[in-house]
Amino acid sequence: MDNPVIIKGNKSGIVLVLSDTEDYNLILKDLDRKLQTVSGHYEKFAEFALTIQGRELNNTEIDNIVSLFKKYGLLISDIIDSLDHSHKVSSRECTDEKNDTEIKDGLFYRGTLRNGQVLRVKKSIIVIGDVLNGATVMSNGSITIIGGLYGFAYAGVNGALDSKITALTMKPNKLRIHDIIYSNDNTEGGFSLEDNTPAMAYTEDGNMFMRRI
Repeated sequence: MDNPVIIKGNKSGIVLVLSDTEDYNLILKDLDRKLQTVSGHYEKFAEFALTIQGRELNNTEIDNIVSLFKKYGLLISDIIDSLDHSHKVSSRECTDEKNDTEIKDGLFYRGTLRNGQVLRVKKSIIVIGDVLNGATVMSNGSITIIGGLYGFAYAGVNGALDSKITALTMKPNKLRIHDIIYSNDNTEGGFSLEDNTPAMAYTEDGNMFMRRI
């Protein structure tokens, strides 16, 4: 596994894929870093189910992970252990019609967006889930994805050039901020869209750039 922690989304909430070979403390450190980059600036708590894959954890280790999410304003309503989950069902499963929560600075959307789905909002938005190839997220403000961005993200629709697009896995087929479209040539520090690393897209001097976060 390239990363100690890979974060994905599903209809219920977030999926953590943990390395079964890395030291547990390194896993916590990597998770802390990734959550800090994408969720720290929203004030109201969002609840979701957490699925853990790839590694068996004891109760103390699970509590540590839950505490990290709470630290960044994200509350876990259910924990689903993929090694024995047949009897566990998330009580917070969302439908496409009722999975957006208004908060002070923007919106939370819980769930994975699939091919053909379009989510358009007026405020900045955090998507707790993946945006798959063929799906679109559009916002007048910034877009933050706690999961993978594989489709199209369009921020600053109404002209806010200071808007940003952030994702824990950045592999989009298209990015746009206002009227600026991303070019793969505009990267910092050798960033590659093939990397499974958190990244942020932003504009400067009429161009869009990408950098690791």
